[in-house]
Amino acid sequence: MQEVNFNRKICLKWLGPIGWFLLGGFCGCSSIILWYCLSGTTLKAQDSYDPWDIAVKLFQIIGSIGTVLAVIVALTKEAIMKWLYSPSLTVSLIDNGVTENVSENQRVPEANSFECFANIDNKGSLAALGCRVYISDVKYGKSKANIKSIKHSGGKQLWWTSTMVDIPIGIPSKIRLFEIVNPNSVGTPGKEVVANPKISFNSLDLKKNCLEKGCWEIEYYISCKNGNASKFVLNVEWTGEFKSRATDMAEVLKVQIEEK
Repeated sequence: MQEVNFNRKICLKWLGPIGWFLLGGFCGCSSIILWYCLSGTTLKAQDSYDPWDIAVKLFQIIGSIGTVLAVIVALTKEAIMKWLYSPSLTVSLIDNGVTENVSENQRVPEANSFECFANIDNKGSLAALGCRVYISDVKYGKSKANIKSIKHSGGKQLWWTSTMVDIPIGIPSKIRLFEIVNPNSVGTPGKEVVANPKISFNSLDLKKNCLEKGCWEIEYYISCKNGNASKFVLNVEWTGEFKSRATDMAEVLKVQIEEK
């Protein structure tokens, strides 16, 4: 995807100069041909040639080439313009997928929860309008060796700041993918909770045995009104433990994003 964005930027950068260069070359050649025609010069090789005949033939050739190019542009104009002038969405993790939430009034800092946020950035040439994020497939297993697709209930569209989000160029939008809450932060103060921490994925309602620990592979796609859909895969590997700080949590929680 980065290579596609790079090629689009190169085309946009050189499209104007190349167009002016071709126009200048055409005007220059036409001026030389007209000068020969108007000067009355006779071109000689083995026979004499009338410059006007040469000029007519050259302009006929140029006209034929121009007609072919015009037909090609007319047939592919929409596709070319869509490729040159369209949004291009990329996804990246914030804080490597482990963002801690710590209350300010704690004497000994301890995270109340950990969240995974993704930045959706627009690297294209137009603002992405009406963006939505959907889940297309969910895979789960106690280990990577037995991971497989599972049935899930609940909404497939991820909850964002609203149902649809516009993403301008260079201003990323943040979306939450999942959360792990400290079980002690939701219990009675001073009392430890025996319950195991669970992972909660945005818009997914999975069975309890699929929330305590294991490996998840979730496929997402981002749609927008004026561009093509972008796809990415979230890979999560969690031992089921809850640590008090992000540096320790990163040892038991591995998060990766892969763009397709």
